[in-house]
Amino acid sequence: MFMIDLQNLLQCPICITANSLVFEPDNDKARGSFVCNWCQYKFLFQNGILDFLSHDFPYLKNKTWCNKLVLQEKWWLEERSKLTHESVKKKWTPSPTLIKKYFRLNSINTGRHRTVLDVGCGEGDRYKNFFKMTYIGIDPLVLKNSYLFPFIRGVAEILPFIDNSIDVITAIESIDHFFDPKRSIKEMLRCLAPGGGLFIFAGDGSIKSKAYIDRQRFFTITEDDVHTYNFSTNYFQELLSEHFETLEIDRENDYMAIWGWNKIPRAI
Repeated sequence: MFMIDLQNLLQCPICITANSLVFEPDNDKARGSFVCNWCQYKFLFQNGILDFLSHDFPYLKNKTWCNKLVLQEKWWLEERSKLTHESVKKKWTPSPTLIKKYFRLNSINTGRHRTVLDVGCGEGDRYKNFFKMTYIGIDPLVLKNSYLFPFIRGVAEILPFIDNSIDVITAIESIDHFFDPKRSIKEMLRCLAPGGGLFIFAGDGSIKSKAYIDRQRFFTITEDDVHTYNFSTNYFQELLSEHFETLEIDRENDYMAIWGWNKIPRAI
């Protein structure tokens, strides 16, 4: 159950205090609140959803971020209504090499909780079945009434997990939607356990924007309402190379896959 299995991984995103959240069930015990015993904030839990954006969360005060979130939700719901199995398959089919590497993430065992955190998970249905460990999803958008896995409504820029607590972290077709990707990556590295693995899958900005080649820039701001940035491989190389024993970058069609293997223990 979510409360029993994962409570020891959480920290309060308001006061940033580790292991301070205590579950207080309602009468039916299927819902309730996580209460921080330090700052006394209460976070609603129901239908398998733990909502960290329901109170005085810092990002809720940022009108630009809130407006972007509304546009992203509208865009996602419109796109989902158009999708069929064939259209998803046509959009992107991963190569056997990429699939083999993806399954390799299951072999990572840092001796902790055997967990994978999918940052910007959306509905979570496309990727959770790849993993043979506890799958946790986090996303600011709640796209279903209930989830069959632990789901947290929150943001990548302030991950509600204690340091060095997660075996594998993924961000699949999501980082170009983040409000502050550099801070988000720093948060992923903070939460990722030594020896852990990181997988980021994003559009290849060097294809989308010639500005990367002409100006040798790491990223550019997009012109549409739902994608915040385009990225080059240099961006991830600069931020991640010193944190992993091996950093691999693969290109497939208009996408790039960034693999960080065996996180090196160091201060973030």
